[in-house]
Amino acid sequence: MQLVPAEKSPLIITDGIGFRISVAARVSSLRLMVDISPNSHFNVVVLLSFRDEHGRKVSDTPSSLGISTKFKLPFFYLKYSKPAARTIEVPAGTAELDIHFVNWAQEPFEILSAAVSSNLSPDEPTASSTLGAGELVKHREIDFGKSPFSRIYANGEYEHMLRLEPGSSYCHKLTIAALQTDSANSRYAVILPRFYDNELNLLASQGNKFSTSSKLGDYVYLPSSGEAETTSVEFAFPDDARWYGYRIAHWTGKRDLVIAKDALEQVGMSRTRQVKKIGAELIKLQGIPANKIYLIYTGTTLIGKDNRANRSMMFASELVARGNTVVYVYYRSSLTHSILEDQLRPETGSGKLVQIPNDLFADFSDRIVQLGRKGGRALLSIPDAGAIPLLNHLRANGWRTGYEARDDWEEFQAAGAARWYSVNFERYLARRSDFSLSVSPPLQSKLISMGARAQHSSILPNGAGASFHKRFQDFGTVSKSRGGKIGYFGHLTTKWFDWPAFVSLARNEPQLEFEIIGHGTHPEIDLPNVKFLGPMNHEQIIEVAKDWEIGLIPFTPSRLANAVDPIKIYEYFCLGLKVVSVFMEQISSYPNVYVYNQSSDLATAISKARAADFDHAQNIEFCRNCSWADRVAGLEAIFDEAVI
Repeated sequence: MQLVPAEKSPLIITDGIGFRISVAARVSSLRLMVDISPNSHFNVVVLLSFRDEHGRKVSDTPSSLGISTKFKLPFFYLKYSKPAARTIEVPAGTAELDIHFVNWAQEPFEILSAAVSSNLSPDEPTASSTLGAGELVKHREIDFGKSPFSRIYANGEYEHMLRLEPGSSYCHKLTIAALQTDSANSRYAVILPRFYDNELNLLASQGNKFSTSSKLGDYVYLPSSGEAETTSVEFAFPDDARWYGYRIAHWTGKRDLVIAKDALEQVGMSRTRQVKKIGAELIKLQGIPANKIYLIYTGTTLIGKDNRANRSMMFASELVARGNTVVYVYYRSSLTHSILEDQLRPETGSGKLVQIPNDLFADFSDRIVQLGRKGGRALLSIPDAGAIPLLNHLRANGWRTGYEARDDWEEFQAAGAARWYSVNFERYLARRSDFSLSVSPPLQSKLISMGARAQHSSILPNGAGASFHKRFQDFGTVSKSRGGKIGYFGHLTTKWFDWPAFVSLARNEPQLEFEIIGHGTHPEIDLPNVKFLGPMNHEQIIEVAKDWEIGLIPFTPSRLANAVDPIKIYEYFCLGLKVVSVFMEQISSYPNVYVYNQSSDLATAISKARAADFDHAQNIEFCRNCSWADRVAGLEAIFDEAVI
């Protein structure tokens, strides 16, 4: 029977810790030696659970042990006065023994050392080994069928085991502190997540997006500082998993670690329940005419999750409003973002929206393709590896297909994003789709250069959301006063927001007031004339923007920016704002727009915009047909005319 070598540091117990050890055949008894720090008598109880090779409890209880009325398990007390020794009779058929030290008096104590020896048959020698001190594990209840415990490996590592309830997905929140902080490398340790069935057989992780090492397997980095920090490991577990185990491994250097808190939080449905729920929604689509079924394959997120309203989301929502059925395939970064009731939108008129996360789409792709066979309409707007076989499958079953370029993905990749992108994927989609769609002339030219047919290539700009367009319809001729605030709403990422130019402008023009609305991280800016208002919904933005004169689009000058057709410009127009923007070919000729080519020219463009009169007549004419409803009407017409 091989256990673990002793470790130097003691194990501080505040609640309880359990060890599961293997018991070799022909073992008749075990000798447990435990040295506990002096405190008071009978504060520690040892609970035992004998299990057979199938993990079932062995019914025979040794006569030398009492039975705890509270825990319904064999037990004995430990004394602090001297190292305690106890012989434990092993019932026949025992393959595993759970040993659990329980803090009976709710007072901290230390296990200085613990050793186990086994008494075998007379012709075999006695085996002896030592239980080492592991990290602190806090237990919520003492029940070997449900509670956490620790498995011990021959190399001295502990694997902490947490019980999983069928039908749920979890987030593992682990608060851990490094007691030494001398390592310059912040990635000093990792957590190794594993999944097991009820008999503790190791299971595959089924697509969880962990990092993987050839040496360690799946892993997640732990926090880097010496302070207690919380690491959250979100996962969806295999259908037959009943235990989640994790170990802590050093990555660089050696640090003593203390686990301050360890808990599983249920965050939604299991993968199986998610699949069943989506399947039930798809059954409701039977009998819908194929030409009323749209598939939108996108890399954006769930509709209704937050205040975002991008092109793919608006296409889906407007198509549903026009009586179509939309299957919306979205990207989710975590498998635990579940399919909840509010994620499947209710019917709007005769239309319906079913949202499917990309990691589950393969389970339904055949069924969806058959629903729209000979007439279904698919818009692919993310050129990833999954889009290639999907396009082939759709075309083979008579779907009308379009590939749309919403952004210059190649430039996104060059800027450090879109690592999944391959120019070969996009070239294939541009050539093989029935038509191509772009948001700007540069992107249209790029797709044609990739092989898209020019006669079946269209530019369909972005549009304004319903709230903004309604505001235009109600107040389109209201005059803005000179000298108003300058505002921005949208993503705040440093990958394309030109923060140095903006900060320089705000610092050099202290008389100007700036209000910034949006999500994403941004640099700390401590200037009295700059206010960060955080994310807002459309109604909140409209209310705040009543005091604005200029809408700002301060992107970093680049080919990436030049290809963009920013949604916010149409919304700025509906709010009656002048627009100052970095040069973008698509918007450079729009009314009331003042573009600049270099970051250093931003202040000059602001001055020109503030000095100019606002052309209400051109703004009214431009905004009249710039809603998403107008854009989707154009999209339907493009599909109607598509040659397959």
